Amino acid sequence: FIEAELLDDEKPVTASNFVRLVESGSFSNMFLHRLMPGFVMQGGGFRVNAAGSNIEAVPHFGAITNEFDVGPFYSNVRGTIAMAKVGGDPDSATSQFFINLADNSENLDDQNGGFTVFARVLSDPANMISAWNSMSYSNGYVDAGGSFSNLPVNYIGTNIPAYSQLIYCDVSFMQVAVSNSPSGHLISWNSAAGLTNIVEYTEHFSPPAWQPLTETNGTGARLGVTDTNTSAARFYRVRVK
Repeated sequence: FIEAELLDDEKPVTASNFVRLVESGSFSNMFLHRLMPGFVMQGGGFRVNAAGSNIEAVPHFGAITNEFDVGPFYSNVRGTIAMAKVGGDPDSATSQFFINLADNSENLDDQNGGFTVFARVLSDPANMISAWNSMSYSNGYVDAGGSFSNLPVNYIGTNIPAYSQLIYCDVSFMQVAVSNSPSGHLISWNSAAGLTNIVEYTEHFSPPAWQPLTETNGTGARLGVTDTNTSAARFYRVRVK
């Protein structure tokens, strides 16, 4: 698995569109459909239908505005995640995204208005990026024609894969919950193992002014912390680094 940070404050339109796709179920049974070692691993475009009998396009909510030049600058370097789009149309991103497997800044930062980076990999314990970069035709991907000319698969060979031989991508978010406790507000979350988990709060959203509450080393288990200050309404988030 790969753990990534969503840049929701920095690229709000792109990040909220991605969250909406995940929470709506659009990415259910979605598989990675394009692997180009030394360049990108791409998904978000296709899924296997609920009956497991056909491939269909991932449903989306329409094209979004390109945010490459919005907020802080994020370059398309190794380990960043960006939206794919139609050539010649900067504002055409819908549901497809890719992981940069190398430093693609010289190409993708200038092409087609720049490809918007909306997330970045924080942890890759299985060294998936390196593994994808080491793959080659018939040893990690095959040519299945059309949109699947560089299709990632889980076998060695060149035959057209069965649906069970595709590389599926399950996207889930860190779940943060807030509840009342005798001493204040209890914030709990499923922690990111091996990383610093930082709990922050803000008292308004126009714009948010995030302040640190506490930080701890993630274990992979669900953790909790109590905010004893109840004098003002607060909103909470957890981020990792």
